[in-house]
Amino acid sequence: MTAPESTASVGTSSPATIIEFDNVSKVYDVDGEGRKALDGVTLAIHEGDIYGIIGLSGAGKSTLVRTINGIESVSGGSVRVEGKEIGELRPKELRGLRTRIGMIFQNFNLMPSRTVAGNVEFPLRNSGLSKQERAQRVAELLDLVELSEHSDKFPAELSGGQKQRVAIARALANNPDILLSDEATSALDPLTTEAILALLKNLQAKLGITIVVIAHQMQVIKEICNRVAVLEHGTVVEENDVYSVFANPQADLTKQFIANTSALGQGENTATELASDETLIKMQYVDQNVSESLISTASRQFDVDIDIRFAEVSQIGSRPLGGIIAVIKGSAETREKVIGYFRSRSVNVEVLEASRA
Repeated sequence: MTAPESTASVGTSSPATIIEFDNVSKVYDVDGEGRKALDGVTLAIHEGDIYGIIGLSGAGKSTLVRTINGIESVSGGSVRVEGKEIGELRPKELRGLRTRIGMIFQNFNLMPSRTVAGNVEFPLRNSGLSKQERAQRVAELLDLVELSEHSDKFPAELSGGQKQRVAIARALANNPDILLSDEATSALDPLTTEAILALLKNLQAKLGITIVVIAHQMQVIKEICNRVAVLEHGTVVEENDVYSVFANPQADLTKQFIANTSALGQGENTATELASDETLIKMQYVDQNVSESLISTASRQFDVDIDIRFAEVSQIGSRPLGGIIAVIKGSAETREKVIGYFRSRSVNVEVLEASRA
């Protein structure tokens, strides 16, 4: 499965901003002392984005997302959704906005005493629709998430993936413009996670909704998102399109996330004893054919041995991203020339370990 070509990247004109955080801070009172959950967050999410927010536990991810629908108020700065300042909305206006913002959670939040259909229908109880219209809407939603045959079952009779599909259908009941996913796949096994992410991707393509995904695993971001913000201690340490972040991560935390996601990162962390005339490097490139041609050419041109230890090519959207961990063997001067040659060919090279001989 590959990440989506979001509607945010289609067309010549820039999509409208649908969610905007401007210098947002949030301070909680903990035992009489202020604890900062968010610190100067400034971000823009555009219509049609599948936007990822990633960070370690306690980074402020859930707090940030809950400011979008006003569940959490901010201590400073502003949050604007569809051009409206959340902090300035009256209760009735805020309730109206919340009907256009669906939310799904890690623990599903289904009502055990209601059937699948009953859970999906629950948000429609004050919609003004007739009983027949509500039933029709529920049927449409269950068909959308491929659960039509389970409408009369209760949550206890469903698998984790099926429960999350019910939760997604319920979140879509009022035709929202925005869908918030708060660690929605964290409790699921890898295969079910992949299926739920594929479902969200398809829903975005069919409905054109904007999806905000909270995650603590970079693989989720890679699979589905087109942009990502990395939070650490309530602060945005990196923000960019997903491809750029994977190709050239800037923050140490981002590098750690990516290293834990890829086989290349695992190879990087593998202990390697180098000889006195060796340098261990990591190469990242955007052309999946560049590795063999460049390494072969460099080996001949500089008369050195280049031993590939690990290699990986993956797809992010429709674009390939490759990486190699290799050992260059030769004099210190020659090894530097080889690295310079790779960099001159627009390959990102990081020296992981080098002898001084």
